[in-house]
Amino acid sequence: MTIFLYKCNFDKDASCLTKRFIMNILISWDEKFELNIKEIDQQHKKFIDMINVFYDACICKVPDDVLEQTIADMRDYAFVHFKNEEKYFEKFGYKEAPSHIAEHYFFMENIEKIQEEYCLNNSVLPPKVLTFLQEWFTNHIMNSDKKYVASFVENGIK
Repeated sequence: MTIFLYKCNFDKDASCLTKRFIMNILISWDEKFELNIKEIDQQHKKFIDMINVFYDACICKVPDDVLEQTIADMRDYAFVHFKNEEKYFEKFGYKEAPSHIAEHYFFMENIEKIQEEYCLNNSVLPPKVLTFLQEWFTNHIMNSDKKYVASFVENGIK
């Protein structure tokens, strides 16, 4: 699947990304992902965009430093997004916070392993990395994130 590439942050040696008008897509935003919490939905959309840039970079076989940066960007953004959710969990006394936070830790551990294996060892990223990103993200939104919607809405977050 492809969509029009509307933005690309890669400058050097990423000509296959900057000169094209379409981008390969791993995850397409869908209404089924919507939590109807504007702030969180916007973060999820951005995270999907980052996963798609990573996917496209893998397919295009961009230079190692570009791929390394996309992995680092995903890791950093996931950390910010997770801390934002967790701030609300604490503020609202969300009862399922411990299991939800454990899922966040699981993701962070895996993305750090991916980063370490690729960046430090210059290994080829196996297809299971893309499968992990796709499945973890979609399952997490559809199952875990949907559980906190009522708590957020009860506390005035929409």
